[in-house]
Amino acid sequence: MRFARFTAAALVPAIIAVLISGPAWAHNSLTKAVPDKNSTVQQRPEQVELTFLQKVDPKQLAIGVTDAQKQKVPLAAPTAKGKVATAAFSEPLTNGVYTVTYQVVSLDGHEVKGSYKFTLNDPSATIPPSAQPISSTEAIVPSSSSSPDEGIGLWPIVAGIAALLVLGAAAFFAMRRSKIS
Repeated sequence: MRFARFTAAALVPAIIAVLISGPAWAHNSLTKAVPDKNSTVQQRPEQVELTFLQKVDPKQLAIGVTDAQKQKVPLAAPTAKGKVATAAFSEPLTNGVYTVTYQVVSLDGHEVKGSYKFTLNDPSATIPPSAQPISSTEAIVPSSSSSPDEGIGLWPIVAGIAALLVLGAAAFFAMRRSKIS
């Protein structure tokens, strides 16, 4: 009987701890991008559109774009509506490789940063005189994200649920055993 009470007493704080700490695992992450990550687009995009896992706070949003020479591309102030953040290009883009960077804040207050590349290869666009030709391998190099949190996924939640199930089963069998004795 003593073991059953001990297990039940341990189970309640464990459940509370998992329920309270749940939002800490819910870091925001990029789910969709237009232009798409590592893509080659044939038409000049008018804006960058980023869709995230969670609602985006417009006050804590930053979007930037740089060209192949790491020069900033002029953008309008970024806006956010729900999970979608956009930033319109102030001037038409020329052919080349561009890097999109973003920064958002998760619901739990954790800052998430990331970046990706895309290539513009519009037959009607002009190539700037200082631009280097783009090799086909440059356009398909995977980008790296500066946020290690984007790949966390659901494993912490699954592990927490599994731990609760084990503790619950132990409590059940301990209580059952004490009633039989």
